[in-house]
Amino acid sequence: MNRFTLSKGVHLRYEGDIYKISNVLNQNTFELTRLIDNHTLNLDRLDLLSAYTNGDVEFLDEDEIKLRRPNPQKAIDIDFTSYTELEKKRAVNRLAYIQAIEEAKIQPSLFKDKSKLLEYVTKKIQDKNPPKSLATIYKWRKTYEESGRNIISLIGKTRNRGNRTTRFNESTENQIQRAIEYYLTPERPSIRKAYQRLQYLTWENDSKTNEITSLPSYDAFRKRIHQIDQHLVISKRFSKRVADMKFKPYKKGLVATRPLELTEIDHTPVDLMVVDEDSRLPLGRPTLTTIIDKFSRMPIGFYFSFTPPSTLSIIECLRHAILPKTTLQQLYPSHDITWPAHGIPETIIVDNGKEFLSSDFTEIASSLGISIIRSPVRTPTYKGAVERFFRTFSESLLKDVPGKTFSNIFEKDEYDPKKHAVVSLNKLVEMTHLWIEQFINTVNRSINTTPIRMWELGISKHPVLMPKNMDVLKISLGRTLSRKIQHYGIDFESLKYNSVELSMIRRKHKGSVTIKFNPNNISEIYVLTPDTKQFITVPCTDLPYAYKTLFQHQLIKKVLRKDNKKLDINNLMRTEEQIIQIIESEKILTKKIHRASKQARYKNVSQQTNQVQGIPIKETESLSLDKHTIFKDDGFDPYVSDQGNNPLENDDDDIDSIYADDPDWHADYSRKDQS
Repeated sequence: MNRFTLSKGVHLRYEGDIYKISNVLNQNTFELTRLIDNHTLNLDRLDLLSAYTNGDVEFLDEDEIKLRRPNPQKAIDIDFTSYTELEKKRAVNRLAYIQAIEEAKIQPSLFKDKSKLLEYVTKKIQDKNPPKSLATIYKWRKTYEESGRNIISLIGKTRNRGNRTTRFNESTENQIQRAIEYYLTPERPSIRKAYQRLQYLTWENDSKTNEITSLPSYDAFRKRIHQIDQHLVISKRFSKRVADMKFKPYKKGLVATRPLELTEIDHTPVDLMVVDEDSRLPLGRPTLTTIIDKFSRMPIGFYFSFTPPSTLSIIECLRHAILPKTTLQQLYPSHDITWPAHGIPETIIVDNGKEFLSSDFTEIASSLGISIIRSPVRTPTYKGAVERFFRTFSESLLKDVPGKTFSNIFEKDEYDPKKHAVVSLNKLVEMTHLWIEQFINTVNRSINTTPIRMWELGISKHPVLMPKNMDVLKISLGRTLSRKIQHYGIDFESLKYNSVELSMIRRKHKGSVTIKFNPNNISEIYVLTPDTKQFITVPCTDLPYAYKTLFQHQLIKKVLRKDNKKLDINNLMRTEEQIIQIIESEKILTKKIHRASKQARYKNVSQQTNQVQGIPIKETESLSLDKHTIFKDDGFDPYVSDQGNNPLENDDDDIDSIYADDPDWHADYSRKDQS
């Protein structure tokens, strides 16, 4: 179990000892009893949450209470991404039935005849093996609730049955995927035609390698086609509009009955021109990502950056939302800010932006036990709370701030926001925290009370869910890939990652392993051990270079490849310094806002959500003064600009040449052509 609540009977590790929450004295005080000697102590909710964010508190399940073994690696419990696609599909289908039951409970008018609910869901998700009765669904729901709404509990106990490895080699799997991609085209070829395509691709490959490759039967290939998400199939073969119409949810807005039962997330460009912290030059309009609790109208997290809407924005916003805001007094000592929102959302309502359709977002939501509801097109009631929040934010906080932009040209008149801009991104984040405290203490007409009052009433009856510990949250919010372990470790984005624990895995396991990483810090990755199904942390061997974002690293690689330079650590660090020199020189010349925004995006000018945890921020836009020793052998000094052999010395090699808004970017804002 990876999700817990602060409630009576819960066990946790605190300061090295195991305690049980024996009593909740009032809403904000907990009585803890130490199991070894029945010693009791009282802790305030705020103190307990602060200890949790600092890593001093870890929730324990029943098995860990019986046998608590020390683990220096702090291996993370099994992750949803470690299961097979068939197992995940089974769990997702069962969750669809459970959600239908819950929606029927929230909106009784949907299914007056409960017997028709089973038939409706079976048809909606194209389930080939539906449950025989509603009793089965209620049994799944009970298991799901007892596990803390963990989707892993819906997979069942069939994990160790049968042969779980594919009998086809990597080359054959690639041919199968190419045939499936051929099937998912607007020309809409039949499954038989796609299978013939697979036969041709295999014959073509065999003629080059002089090998004979075994193929799946037509029935097996047809089953693979049928296992693909039907929304994706119809989107590719017809159009997204047709798919949305076929699988659209009910248009009536959903109603929440407790905190975090339903939340809404969205992005919006901020109607404010912000300036650089040092030069005070305008950078442009940042993007704001926000999550709103539908029950209390409480904003539970936000994230500012110059990165377009992406998986990274969602990750950082979720991190800010889930973590308790216990360090705001330390961050802003001159203000007394109270913002009690925290916890894992049960359901997130999203639109159909590509970042929300990405597999990374789906995996992250599944790992945290978060259900996803996609709002239908032209149905604003599904995300009315967050849309209204954005409007209030712009009209209230930004109304009189110098540098405010206008969507209406007549409102703008002759006002130039670039000339009047004075607010930096850090100050905008501080202003937003202050404004949110005012917002949550103001009566909201939709709930007839203040959001903070509604929130406190809700959590007194329904405690919020929290990750087991900080490591579980860190792993769950990581993006997922597969890599092979080599003698030098794991190669990820041309960087090497290795550790003693990783070498031990290589001795026993020869295939690929699942890895996770944080796009905002690639100095380490997390590897899933095949035997224990737990994650270990593996650091990058190319430090201090790797203390940067994936986006920064990929831009540096792009410049090296453009100049046909070798991708080694010396060239990477040398090119990074040259890019920084270009950006610094362009600060003087930049007049166009879009160029300044590109500079800010490379320098990772964004809200640092790890400040919520009290973790110091690592510099990502510049290197330490000691780094020139790396170039000592070739006499290169990165602080002397006129040394020749500069890949960026041409007149046209400005910020536009090293970074362009082209279609070769994923929704997570990493390049498609990178490996």
